[in-house]
Amino acid sequence: MAKFGFVFLVLAGLCISNPAFGKEGVYNSFFKHLGESDYIQLSNAMYFSNPKMIYSAVRRVGELKITNARDRVREIFSEARPHLSGEGARRSAVLRDSFLISAWTMGQIGNELDAQELADSLKDIRDRESRIVIINSLGELKYAIAINTLHNLSRTETDQDAARAIVDAIKKHNLRNSYIFLVDMAERPSFNKALREHITNVANHILNQGK
Repeated sequence: MAKFGFVFLVLAGLCISNPAFGKEGVYNSFFKHLGESDYIQLSNAMYFSNPKMIYSAVRRVGELKITNARDRVREIFSEARPHLSGEGARRSAVLRDSFLISAWTMGQIGNELDAQELADSLKDIRDRESRIVIINSLGELKYAIAINTLHNLSRTETDQDAARAIVDAIKKHNLRNSYIFLVDMAERPSFNKALREHITNVANHILNQGK
């Protein structure tokens, strides 16, 4: 029983570290072989009604970093935002994969407008995995709204997995003015020792090598 519990926790940790991809079976294998020259097929698929097709197309767009798809990916993100779905838990479950993968893809191909959209969504999204995906994407988008949002989150976040995501996202920006926010986080007694040490290491890295 103890061994089973350990395995479950390990698997849960892996899911939390990369929740945007969900279950691998959702990704239609056909899309894995498409390239940038197949953009028309990818674009068409993003307008299909089948959620798995939308997921697969959006994921491939993110993997290929096709910036022409920004507007449609942003639309999918907005349409799938869980708090906007008034059709019950079943509908939310159907939209969840599209929401997570569009949030991830916005981090791969997004511009300042996408950074703003992601930042705004954190005001009313409470689901931990969704927040972590959005935080990760804000780490990829090098705009003032992204780093300012991460700084603000660093002052209030209580969930340890989300806090670690915030720290790692801040590290990607690598700005020296993040140092004081990280030092403040590292002093938070509610965080476990391993997380506080990780925050301190990132703070020192930014102090010595940040821009």
